[in-house]
Amino acid sequence: MEGAHKTPEMLAVNPFHQIPSMKDGDFCLAESDAILRYIARQYATAAYPSDAKAAAIQDWALCWASSSLSANMKDIWYPVAGFGPPPADQKVANESLTANLDKFEKKFLSDSKLVGGDKLTIADYKIGAWLWYMSHSTVKASTGFVLSERCQKYVDDFFESLSDESKKFLTEGEMCAKGFMDSKAPAAGGGASAAKALQENGSAENKVVAPAGPPTGRPNPQLQSPVKASSGGTNAAFVFIKPHAATDKVKELAKKTLESKGIKILAEGSLSGETIDEKKLIDRHYYAIAEKATIKKPNELNVPNDKFKEQFGMDWKAALESGKVFNALDGCKELGVDAEGMATAWKAAQDSNNLVKLGGGFYCGLVKKDDKELYIMNGFFMSMRSKFTKPGSQIYYYNIEWDSKDVSWADFRGKVLGPTDPKLAPADALRGMILKDWKDLGLVTEPNTSDNGMHASASPFEGLAERANWLQSAVKDDIFGKQLVDAGMAEDKIKDWSVDPQVIIDSDGKKASIFDQLEDIDSSTCLEKLISLSKLNEN
Repeated sequence: MEGAHKTPEMLAVNPFHQIPSMKDGDFCLAESDAILRYIARQYATAAYPSDAKAAAIQDWALCWASSSLSANMKDIWYPVAGFGPPPADQKVANESLTANLDKFEKKFLSDSKLVGGDKLTIADYKIGAWLWYMSHSTVKASTGFVLSERCQKYVDDFFESLSDESKKFLTEGEMCAKGFMDSKAPAAGGGASAAKALQENGSAENKVVAPAGPPTGRPNPQLQSPVKASSGGTNAAFVFIKPHAATDKVKELAKKTLESKGIKILAEGSLSGETIDEKKLIDRHYYAIAEKATIKKPNELNVPNDKFKEQFGMDWKAALESGKVFNALDGCKELGVDAEGMATAWKAAQDSNNLVKLGGGFYCGLVKKDDKELYIMNGFFMSMRSKFTKPGSQIYYYNIEWDSKDVSWADFRGKVLGPTDPKLAPADALRGMILKDWKDLGLVTEPNTSDNGMHASASPFEGLAERANWLQSAVKDDIFGKQLVDAGMAEDKIKDWSVDPQVIIDSDGKKASIFDQLEDIDSSTCLEKLISLSKLNEN
């Protein structure tokens, strides 16, 4: 659209020649916030409250987005999109946005699904759309930036609340947003290093454009994107079909697809819901969340007293002494409810603002059922867990390996498996194919970001951790575990790090998730990074 915003026709709409602009009959208007307010008042009154205070909250969120969030976007999304140069320091830019979004979460999302509650409002149409772009895999691959768990949940809720037509605008058609972001994907081996390279080279010439064509989610020869090669040793991952998709036809599709990409299946099999429940396999898989919900008792948890007291008006120690604090698993027994009953009670606590975030993936709710009122830790996990543990359910797994020079780990996840949201997956990726043919494959409901068909390890180290959990394999006998031990990493540390603790990641003593440091890198690079981080964390 080079120069299109300066044509006589566009200048008649907006003499400041800026986008966005609009024309409704003879009425012309510009600036996104003004346009949103006008459209809401004229055509969608429910999206902009008539109550002065409720409207003011919307205006506050919009102003924050237009000023504060916009400044962050210029340092992260604009360079990825090709609209501006990269920042002087990508790490600082990422940290700045993360801190800003943390404030946004606490102010606008602490007690509601969306900015204005449970229904879309004008602030969501702006902020939700911006963060949807920021959640695209290209942003992470180019800059290393990743949304927090709460912001990603907000993006998912925003997308699911949209009309089908609006969803298609983002994900389907020749001019869709997804296609634009796909076209900005960096070459294999790029990632956050690509941003650094752009800073050093001063241009965007190193970017690789993805194959053209409408990303419709349907088979299209233009979307059958080849995976890129890299060099990084033998990659080994753990893959499983989730319970909702564990049909014979999906198993056949998964095996055929993996083998067609040159991926060797070393072992395959099923694990029943009863086994998963008894051995708490899903609890250890989602350890960071399940630790608070099913594995540890409340008195074993590190609860920040100030946050608990601010929400509930009593000290954490006093709550423990009252005998009314339970993890989600024990809470179900105390309240006499199943997983869905807990989910209902937890939602009621959330709706009545009786919920507090105590840390990443760590919540406490004052949950009520009949005449009982208990403090429950991570009550939301039970319904998630029950999908894997209910009688008759199963996962079907594949223990796999492949040469990273044929398929990089990033391409394995992005193009062989597909993104978390199956609507964003390439047509020939497993999640994309399962979504397209879900009825013919025997699924009961259409896949979504949670029930997206399949899971796969995010890194060689997560592959090691998942094989140890699901297959009960010993570290010293594991292909990647043996390499770590031979390189000098203590087996106890390998086991400790397999549940994704916060570890020191730089010389300044900054801590972050070990899993996040290793995502989408091939085995040899992962090995080197783990040994380096292990030395950094020596006592």
